[in-house]
Amino acid sequence: MATAQRVFWETVAVLAFIAFLGLAWFLSGYRAERKLSAAEEGHRRELAEQAENHRDELGRRDDERAAAAAAQAQSEAEAVFHGYAAGIRPAAAARWRRFLNSTRDQLVTNPRVVFLHVMTPGGYILTSTDPDLVASGRFDETADWVTTAEALVSRDGEGDVLELAGPIDEGGQTVAFVWMGYDVGTTDPGG
Repeated sequence: MATAQRVFWETVAVLAFIAFLGLAWFLSGYRAERKLSAAEEGHRRELAEQAENHRDELGRRDDERAAAAAAQAQSEAEAVFHGYAAGIRPAAAARWRRFLNSTRDQLVTNPRVVFLHVMTPGGYILTSTDPDLVASGRFDETADWVTTAEALVSRDGEGDVLELAGPIDEGGQTVAFVWMGYDVGTTDPGG
């Protein structure tokens, strides 16, 4: 019986050792799988963070380009406004409507010029791209912001239109006001 008992205990010991080896193998595989999963999750997080940083950088660059384009468009609008106002100063002072109409027609060939009005300090129309205003001959209170301008002022109009207004002075006296709408939104106004 001692032999049977010894065989039994040896068998139990071998089976326990095999079970231990199986458990150790299972646990090492489980740990390796967890490490691999953690590494994959870390890699996914790193890739997601890099993608988000890249999106943020692209957004920042787009914002910078848009701000630069807006500043350039505003600068361009102001240059067109000043050039026009300086060119019509004597004609506005003398109220030469034919000359003012001719210069208006030349100015609106610029595809960015949306509208143009030239008026007296009292709000009477000297020239305009709006036939209804020309027919009525006078602005209403919507022009108050224009006729109170002491220098070039601007405001956002409808859509991508920047409205600019300012006085034309001759001999130390304001003789007229120019009100111009300028499209600052398009990058290619011709197409």
